[in-house]
Amino acid sequence: MPILFLGVFFHSLGSFFGGIYVAFKKSSKVGKSAFLGAFINVVVNIIFVKKIGLYAASLSTLVSYFVIIVYRIWDVRKFVTIKYNRLTIAISILLIITVSAINYINITKLNIMNFTIALIIALIINKKMIRNILKSLKAKRNS
Repeated sequence: MPILFLGVFFHSLGSFFGGIYVAFKKSSKVGKSAFLGAFINVVVNIIFVKKIGLYAASLSTLVSYFVIIVYRIWDVRKFVTIKYNRLTIAISILLIITVSAINYINITKLNIMNFTIALIIALIINKKMIRNILKSLKAKRNS
């Protein structure tokens, strides 16, 4: 699971860039990058399946999503400028790895602490959106 957690993160970023392709009417690039990722997935899986067993499937998924995101970041630069907060991305990856490691250890107290920290981080990251939702609900209730 920890490998797949990180894979889902890269998949989410890749989907974001896929949306940019669609917005710029370059849908064929979604297919090309997805095909590249699928090819990498199969190759990595074949290389590692005998060495690490079922973990090869998770690892190949992670690697393929990473390749897709790197390709899409590089390719999208040709027609749109996006500013990245590299610190936020690095912290997110570090947090995913930390949460995954704690989850892997599977000690109840650590899992409770893990959940609490993840909840606090989610609230901090989304505080502006939460505030807007609460304002909207309050306005509807008062009208």
